[in-house]
Amino acid sequence: MLRQIITIDEEKCDGCGQCVPNCPEGALQIIDGKARLVNDLFCDGLGACIGHCPLGAITIEEREAEEYDENMVMENIVKQGDSVVKAHLEHLRDHGLTGYVREAINYLIERDLDVPEEFRSPNGAIKSKHGEHSRPEGAMLTAHDRSASAHSGHGNPHGTGAGMRHVDAVIEVGRSGNEEVNAPQHDSDSISQPGVTGCGCPGSRVIDLGESDAIHPSGAEYERRPSRLRQWPVQIMLVPPFAPYLQGADLLIAADCVPFAFPDFHEELLNGKIVLVGCPKLDDAGYYTEKLTQVFKQNDIKSVTVAHMEVPCCFGMLKVVRDAITSSGKEIPLQEINISIRGERIG
Repeated sequence: MLRQIITIDEEKCDGCGQCVPNCPEGALQIIDGKARLVNDLFCDGLGACIGHCPLGAITIEEREAEEYDENMVMENIVKQGDSVVKAHLEHLRDHGLTGYVREAINYLIERDLDVPEEFRSPNGAIKSKHGEHSRPEGAMLTAHDRSASAHSGHGNPHGTGAGMRHVDAVIEVGRSGNEEVNAPQHDSDSISQPGVTGCGCPGSRVIDLGESDAIHPSGAEYERRPSRLRQWPVQIMLVPPFAPYLQGADLLIAADCVPFAFPDFHEELLNGKIVLVGCPKLDDAGYYTEKLTQVFKQNDIKSVTVAHMEVPCCFGMLKVVRDAITSSGKEIPLQEINISIRGERIG
């Protein structure tokens, strides 16, 4: 099937191994001094490993690959201990893949293995499509809790065939300020498949950041700051490489979430610079590399600053810019700025 899956640039990979523990699915191993994707079946295509590669050697591509198999992944996961099982379930949950969370929990129940506490309902009950089954608070979920014969469900990870019992992942989270809000539960048909959700990282986690302390009441006076934008358009897809304002510019290349998250974007990042904006995950990174290569070749760019968000998929912007500078054959000073989802400059 055609789906998204990671790819590793062997020339860039130095075999440091930092990606391996950050792939709880077990898709990566260090072989002959290089990180390798050992089995397509284990790679969910969400790219949690990307942000842990210091050299930008891991990216996501779309190609023909075997379909991701949650049951085979769980066989690897359970061997690594409870903490890895919990990390894997959180990884699936944070990307809205509720169907795979159900399948993973069913795998644990069928084998009389513990289900992490946060994936049980508050009263310790198992919630399924057949209703809620009570059990003492804090008790482990085991195969004995099944109300009907369960089957592993190979071939249709989101289906509910005859006799099959899928467990809903139930998590109650408060909403006082900066706390996580779990993605809504969906019917099994509507659950996104791996490689289709788009973001390969916690960037798709649903979070309510709460209201800012500095929010202004309607009609209140407040200091207005001038825009520091010096040109139009700003999207990488739209700016021509020969645009006159690029000549001799100090260039800011920003992931398009940065201006929304960072409150001092205009004063601290944009002031005195020409800006190009894009999303390394949702847009064509290959096209970005080609476009920026031409920008660097055709203009005397004084410096480049790359501003991206802290989520792993956003680090792809840095790789795109580095590749373009290399392809241009020029030496251009490069600075990286990392912004947290709460609007703080963290690097």
